[in-house]
Amino acid sequence: MSTIKIIVKEAIDTIEEMLPKVARGVAEKSGRLSSKTRQIKQQIEAKDRELAGSQRAPDRPRDHDAPDRVTPEADRLEGPRRPEQYEVYYEMTLDEVDWARSRSVHFNRANTALDEAMQTDADFEDWMESVSPGIADRVAQPGGRQNPSPADFIWHHAHPDTVLGRNGVMQLVPTPQHTPGSLWWGILHPGNRGGFAIWGKK
Repeated sequence: MSTIKIIVKEAIDTIEEMLPKVARGVAEKSGRLSSKTRQIKQQIEAKDRELAGSQRAPDRPRDHDAPDRVTPEADRLEGPRRPEQYEVYYEMTLDEVDWARSRSVHFNRANTALDEAMQTDADFEDWMESVSPGIADRVAQPGGRQNPSPADFIWHHAHPDTVLGRNGVMQLVPTPQHTPGSLWWGILHPGNRGGFAIWGKK
């Protein structure tokens, strides 16, 4: 037998001996991967079950500029060090004829708009009630319309620079943010001026 044939035969024999070992190694590795995959899948399923059973606030209504949740106390204690924007839970625009009228008139108009929005959008009302219980009754007409709970919210006369140059905009914002000295005060009041000083009563 020629030398080349001997070398080829030995190579074939070696490969045949190695094949079972290689196949076994691949199978073992595949088994380990399958086990890891199953473990990850089980963790994901467990997390899904946990989330499904948790209490969550309804999703934010699409037609309202509102954050996912209100946390006045958290804002007061753990607010961002350098906020770039403030939170708005509801927004309306006053008729121009009312701009020069008093703050109380502005608040009444804003409460009326908020009341109507909640009456026509049950999801929005439920969501607002979840973040500020009793807000629907406070701003409703029966018994005399009131402002939302001052512990939670305050009506803000928006500075035109913060609302694309618009005048007459009233925004419902968290009270802790609309407090002199808060991290948000300067954002709400560019140049230390609010909308009332610009387009409101002179």
